[in-house]
Amino acid sequence: LYQRDKFRYLCHSSERIPFSNKRKRSRDILHVWGELINGERLDLFVCHFPSRSGGEKETEPDRLDAAGFLRKLCDSIYKTNNEANIIVMGDFNDNPYDKSVQRILKGSKTKYNLINLFGDPKKLNFHGTHKFQGEWSQLDQMMISRNWQLYLKENSPRIFAPSFLLTKKNNRGEQSPLRKYTGKIYKGGYSDHLPIVADFSIPF
Repeated sequence: LYQRDKFRYLCHSSERIPFSNKRKRSRDILHVWGELINGERLDLFVCHFPSRSGGEKETEPDRLDAAGFLRKLCDSIYKTNNEANIIVMGDFNDNPYDKSVQRILKGSKTKYNLINLFGDPKKLNFHGTHKFQGEWSQLDQMMISRNWQLYLKENSPRIFAPSFLLTKKNNRGEQSPLRKYTGKIYKGGYSDHLPIVADFSIPF
């Protein structure tokens, strides 16, 4: 979803992740690029990294492979434009401090580093975007190039957590994202993750 009067879609590609484990399969990385109203190009990457099913440490190599490949995609853009506008977003199935996320952020040169808008949970307006076994985590994140930071509205990155996306409080006053299903039981919710939001203003 986008504002057609602010962003003109040019093309997209679906990037298959080359895993070290040749039998591993996962969701592709979606790369979309287009032209902004001010004439600049914007590249967006939308990701859903391999899950932690089977154990966090056991599955970590898969997310490291995905992160390394994503970093190469970003670097290939920087090679043609060292002032590129890049947004990377999605469910990384890792927290901001985990190795895979840190691998995405680090470029070959400091000026190519990405900035994680959801990298410090203490600065956010809610506990996290996902809850597992009673613990909140920040699996959903948005990272931007330093050049694109110029367009970021101050203090706008936030977790969208209205009451209709959450369960009713239990006897300890705790809530979780309201899922559509728990197993085969229909709960009528939307997702087991909460959305993230950031606002940008483009001068023209």
